[in-house]
Amino acid sequence: MRKLLMTMLAGTIAVAFAGDAMAGKGKDKGGKKDEFAAADADKDGKLSATEFATIAGDKHADKKFAKADANSDGSVTPEELKAAKEAQAEKGAGKKGKK
Repeated sequence: MRKLLMTMLAGTIAVAFAGDAMAGKGKDKGGKKDEFAAADADKDGKLSATEFATIAGDKHADKKFAKADANSDGSVTPEELKAAKEAQAEKGAGKKGKK
């Protein structure tokens, strides 16, 4: 039941952000959408698990959130998100080099 509610809430948030994206909101100077700002629905400067799910967008969002929440305070800051993405990119690069 909780998972269903989380999915429904994430979908609702995603639809709301899609409207902002279509209107040109949430874009940085280079024209790319600022993913963090768009997902931060309550604009508190950090992402809750529900807000994070809009970025993760898959069934592993809970696991990704736990890894990204480096200090285990129940939220992900822009710095934690950046570090998590860099770690994931490094992990992916390591897989490409192996045969």
